[in-house]
Amino acid sequence: MNKQVRCNICSVELISKKALVDPIDLVHNITIEKDTHNFNTLEDFKLWKETIKKQTTSLYVMNTRSKSDKTGGKIVYFYCHCNGYYNTRGDKKRNMKIAGSNKINGNCPTKMKVYEDIESKVTVEFTKTHVGHGIDLGQMKITRGEN
Repeated sequence: MNKQVRCNICSVELISKKALVDPIDLVHNITIEKDTHNFNTLEDFKLWKETIKKQTTSLYVMNTRSKSDKTGGKIVYFYCHCNGYYNTRGDKKRNMKIAGSNKINGNCPTKMKVYEDIESKVTVEFTKTHVGHGIDLGQMKITRGEN
């Protein structure tokens, strides 16, 4: 059974994250921006991803491990840290963090589909547009080099 995703704007339920892009674009008149980037190494990609984090004040997190394709390359997806649903765990309800949850109880369409080929070249399909949340600097993790 497929887990449905919900539009953050009108709450319509759809069959996949990919299907979410059309209603946002067509129904809500929000253009979903996409770019493709190529990098010579995984390290170059990581530097670029860090730049995107600083420019957009958004974290992109991997929620599944990488998958191999037929040619021996690897594919991994990074999603906006606000994407998803807050849920309590176990019989004991978790206490909410003082700053609240990052989760928006919906789906933000922004993502990075990262493909690393067998020669370690990296191609990124970057869906840039965030929907359903604003910038909350209080929710951002700050690394030692940033404070």
